[in-house]
Amino acid sequence: SELRSRLPAGTVFASDTDSEIIAHLLGERVSAGATIVEALRAVFPVLQGQNAVIAIDQRDEVIGAAMNVSPLVIGIGEQGSFISSDPFALTGKARDMVIAPNEAVVQLDAHGVRAFGYDGLELPLPDSHPVPDVSLDELGDYSHFMAREMAEQPDVIRAQIADPESTRRLAERIGRADHVILTGCGSAFYAARIGATWLARLAGKRTLAVAASEFDEIAPFLNDRSLVIAITQSGETADILEAMRTAKQSRTPVIALVNVIHSSAARLADEVIPLLAGRERSVLATKSLLAMLGRLLAASGQLSGTPAEAVQSLNRAARTIDELSLSDEFESDIAVISDVIAKSEHVYIIGKGDGYGVAQEAALKIKEASYVHAEAFAAGELKHGAIALIEPGTPCIAFASDADFITDTGSSVQELRSRGGYTIGIGLDVGDGACRKLVLPDLGPANVLVHVFVAQGIAFNVALLRHLDPDYPRNLAKSVTVK
Repeated sequence: SELRSRLPAGTVFASDTDSEIIAHLLGERVSAGATIVEALRAVFPVLQGQNAVIAIDQRDEVIGAAMNVSPLVIGIGEQGSFISSDPFALTGKARDMVIAPNEAVVQLDAHGVRAFGYDGLELPLPDSHPVPDVSLDELGDYSHFMAREMAEQPDVIRAQIADPESTRRLAERIGRADHVILTGCGSAFYAARIGATWLARLAGKRTLAVAASEFDEIAPFLNDRSLVIAITQSGETADILEAMRTAKQSRTPVIALVNVIHSSAARLADEVIPLLAGRERSVLATKSLLAMLGRLLAASGQLSGTPAEAVQSLNRAARTIDELSLSDEFESDIAVISDVIAKSEHVYIIGKGDGYGVAQEAALKIKEASYVHAEAFAAGELKHGAIALIEPGTPCIAFASDADFITDTGSSVQELRSRGGYTIGIGLDVGDGACRKLVLPDLGPANVLVHVFVAQGIAFNVALLRHLDPDYPRNLAKSVTVK
């Protein structure tokens, strides 16, 4: 309403979107004789929040653009100059790219690219970077990007092992901090929860995992002896960027554990730890999540004085995933479990210790890919209310990822079965309470990576059985750049 009040009475709107107000404000300025760049310099500073605006003046053949936190990249090549919110959109059109400067107006025309401050003074453009290579963008022999990206996960795990320098830098930063806060959104938040558990149990660090959207809750306790680890695939998620800025206001060092190294999160962080997962096309996070987990487990091993053991367990996890991918028996087990879930309205998933984080990720993947209502509970919380949901035949999955809690997990499975649940044990052997079991080798903390892979396979198959495309679920985007 504040922006609308700046427009003349009687202005006719074609839609209900706030962005149309910006178009009218720019139009008012241009009609009064301003160039599109001058109009943006006047209008953009009055906008609130995180946003990016691109405007075209067809009369002068000029494109003007401005951003506040939301990403904009400029492509420069033989065919001309281009602007986009996604670097990969520039592939095949531009050779190099420049990150548009924050709180500035960019002008693209036949003469090239220039940037101006709101005061009209010309600004230097940031250094350019090569446009990302998308030669791996083809599906090849795979039906979906999600399937291809799941298959790439062993190599992604090995990429973490092959980069000990980044692991060492991460471990050193964690070691110097009094306490560590790990934050993320969606799958990255579950990586944060699992990573916080590893750092506490294996390395003895005071840790806390908090969803980036709830970061303000812990902001009053931050100081320069804290450390925030922001975990993000894209590096453009609005809630993550807001959490990072909040931390920096408290003089708290911030590390970005990020896949896109030229992202906003990477530019905002004090130090960048690359995930090395390569481009992830499917909306569902698969290989980026295993990269996060692999890096956090390697750092936990470094801090606990057992780096060789951590590397060995990660290598075994990569090898196990390779073996499962080629196993007809495993494929058959996944098909049976997926068929049960695909025919159900609800599925409940439990875990304890490391297994709880796996259960949460499994529930998220099933919801995202297949739209089946999937809910995760800590195994010990069943008796405090959730068990009332169990009816005869209800699918109940238990991820037994943590040998320290296998007895407790097995007891919870028995409890579910006694209420009529169709119980499925995945991971370590949960005992006779399971109607069906998928028993996997014990790899210690690296169980998590293998069990997450299994959860991904189930979600993928359930989506196909329900005739859905797991690469592009409804209502979801790969990077959520608005709060």
